[in-house]
Amino acid sequence: MADIESSGGNHPRGARQQRKKSTRIDMTAMVDVAFLLLTFFILTTTLAMPKAMFLTQPEPSEMYVAQTKLMTIILGENDKVHYLLFEEEGSEPSVHSTDYSENGIRAAIQAHVRRRANRCPEKAKADLLQATGCWDPIFVVKPSKSSKYKNMVDILDEFKIGNASKYALAEFTADDSLLMAKHGLK
Repeated sequence: MADIESSGGNHPRGARQQRKKSTRIDMTAMVDVAFLLLTFFILTTTLAMPKAMFLTQPEPSEMYVAQTKLMTIILGENDKVHYLLFEEEGSEPSVHSTDYSENGIRAAIQAHVRRRANRCPEKAKADLLQATGCWDPIFVVKPSKSSKYKNMVDILDEFKIGNASKYALAEFTADDSLLMAKHGLK
């Protein structure tokens, strides 16, 4: 409980002094209302929502995927990106290096998406059995140990820009390391 005391002022000599009563104001109710308002505004404000991109990961299966549909993207060091394309089934992949510019990996992703004219319709993409015979490219991303988290975010953004609907994350293996060394890439 809070009180405010006030006493009488200075009076000249000889003047009749009147005894004044002290004023007492109870501040308890005002403090209660202030805390209730503070609590109300804290609880009703919207907090910053986390911004995250959700990835759907399929169950591991023994399904066969044609090598020509795949584009393997290896995230290298110093903001470099390397990608592997198969021209024919069973052939050696062609290895290319580029950067994250508009004319770099974005153009390569868009070229792979438009590689064949018979793109799968949206309905067929959901049902794998209906997707046979049409072009539905798949991208596999393999971040190396020397790549940065920013590179992973950048490549996911490039998939969104390039209309790549199917992509997967995979581990950078020893075979990938040997392939990179064979072509003199890091």
